[in-house]
Amino acid sequence: MHLPRPKNTDFQDTLFPLETPITFASARNWTGDFFEEATRVATGAIRYRTDCRVAVCPDLRWKASKNIFFESKAVGRTGHAIIYQNRWLKDLAWLKKTRSSMYYWFWSHKTSVMLCPNLYALRDSLAQTIIVVYICSISSMQSILADRPLRVLNTATIRSGENSGKRSGYGKGNELPAWTKLPYGFQSSSYGIGWSIPLTLVSKACVRTQYLCLPMSVYGHVIPQIKVSSGNGEALKFLL
Repeated sequence: MHLPRPKNTDFQDTLFPLETPITFASARNWTGDFFEEATRVATGAIRYRTDCRVAVCPDLRWKASKNIFFESKAVGRTGHAIIYQNRWLKDLAWLKKTRSSMYYWFWSHKTSVMLCPNLYALRDSLAQTIIVVYICSISSMQSILADRPLRVLNTATIRSGENSGKRSGYGKGNELPAWTKLPYGFQSSSYGIGWSIPLTLVSKACVRTQYLCLPMSVYGHVIPQIKVSSGNGEALKFLL
């Protein structure tokens, strides 16, 4: 398997608060980074860098197995997670070819990200407002997505240009037939096309609950307790 290089996060935190301001562009990246690191801390998994030169870029790999990977998803006040169609189909093909498994970690939190003045405040708020973590297997994800309509999720990223006039009907919120295959960059500009998944559906697939009571430190910010739900007891297997 050709995978990205591991991402090193074992560094000393700064002595003073990080004054990096939060912008609309950075909010999603910093929030996603925090929960990827939280997944690593909770499981001892290996994080990967984002690298466009490789076919797939999973977020993490479980240390105890070369064929079990994790995807980390941050879910805020909307209560919905986003899965992009192109990435999903590519991952499915790769997992089948390599006989690997993938588990999705949905971190639900109550932080108003854009109200945080800087990176330090954002991380501190995320650590304190986690509601629950859902660990969902790839098979459960397939069942959830089977009946969900495809949508244009990110209208801000839909390209303009020579094909823009051919994309009528793919406006914000428009539904597309389930499992419609739309190639990246061609007419429909399928970047931004995928599924919006309510956590209420994920919670129905994750019926076994436990609490991780030992304090976890993520970038120096302590998570006092985590409620973890999974389908078949995976949480017991993965958590340190």
